[in-house]
Amino acid sequence: MAEGNWTSVGEFILMSFSSLPTEIQSLLFLTFLIIYLVTLMGNSLIILVTLADPMLHSPMYFFLRNLSFLEIGFNLVIVPKMLATLLARDTTISFLGCATQMYFFFLFGVAECVLLATMAYDRYVAICNPLHYPVIMNQRTRAKLAIASWFPGFPIATLGIHSVSMAEGNWTRVGEFILMSFSSLPTEIRSLLFLTFLIIYLVTLMGNSLIILVTLADPMLHSPMYFFLRNLSFLEIGFNLVIVPKMLATLLARDTTISFLGCATQMYFFFLFGVAECVLLATMAYDRYVAICNPLHYPVIMNQRTRAKLAIASWFPGFPMATVQTTWLFSFPFCGTNKVNHFFCDSPPVLKLVCADTALFEIYAIVGTVLVVMIPCLLILCSYTRIAAAILKIPSAKGKHKAFSTCSSHL
Repeated sequence: MAEGNWTSVGEFILMSFSSLPTEIQSLLFLTFLIIYLVTLMGNSLIILVTLADPMLHSPMYFFLRNLSFLEIGFNLVIVPKMLATLLARDTTISFLGCATQMYFFFLFGVAECVLLATMAYDRYVAICNPLHYPVIMNQRTRAKLAIASWFPGFPIATLGIHSVSMAEGNWTRVGEFILMSFSSLPTEIRSLLFLTFLIIYLVTLMGNSLIILVTLADPMLHSPMYFFLRNLSFLEIGFNLVIVPKMLATLLARDTTISFLGCATQMYFFFLFGVAECVLLATMAYDRYVAICNPLHYPVIMNQRTRAKLAIASWFPGFPMATVQTTWLFSFPFCGTNKVNHFFCDSPPVLKLVCADTALFEIYAIVGTVLVVMIPCLLILCSYTRIAAAILKIPSAKGKHKAFSTCSSHL
């Protein structure tokens, strides 16, 4: 796969208690075992009691129950192996076992920190807004907050285990990459491509900028449909700014190099804007579905607050995916050639330059791409199936044309 020599590590040895006398290790084993069992039984009892007693079904005890579950998980990750090390003197742990332990350590640890902050917010609302507390902290809201406390842990845990050096040995570090896509073309063809892409880029940039300015300036265009269209135009501008300027510089100035950090930054924002755009297109399809299938409830459902939340929410899937995929890929060692067979830093051509086992990353990348593309596509397909069915029920041809024309901006 690449030039260089290194030694792969198959297992690790945990050395913390190895130098202690047998009597001290036995004493530590009993001490930690008692603490572990008390913690396990105490948290299990909290969960059972707060579930069984209807008087303890308040938000405070709901969050306490979730905290107890996280505490059990956190202890299960660390203590059993530690006890085995003390009792059986089994100080080895496999490479996969070590990675798994580290992953869940970060996952439960981060989730616990976020949940503690959520519990503090719950107490703030209960004391500072006691009259509104039952409304603010209703069953649905507290369930969302409890689920949301897990989300920061997943990208951090993933990055944590893959930021660790994967191998020992010597290899040549890559400080920059060379974008090879246009290097073999004659000068005349490259000049023609430069002019073509420049014109397309300027038209796209001006067109999307004009959409944003017009929909902001005209009060008649402050409807949800144009609000989402404005957001889509902003994402489209960002997406093009990430790729096209460097591509034009490559064609015009023959500057085919891009720094390691520049490549990582380009890939990060490529994923961020790309994922956000896919999710926003699904949101726009849902907006059209509500407008056509529920026209009377449309102003209530798609109020200003809801559409703002949907627009902001369209960004969220992009951050963890861009962070995990970019950081994971650029934590691998690069050796040998630094020539990227593409006109920008996309994941597949950069991955070919890695000199390590990338099987797990490739599975993640494929699954992530399928989910990001397929889920919005399915939502769009479902929305337009329902829209088509609703339009076909309209008796007049004029009504059908009017209903269908509202989808033109999205299509």
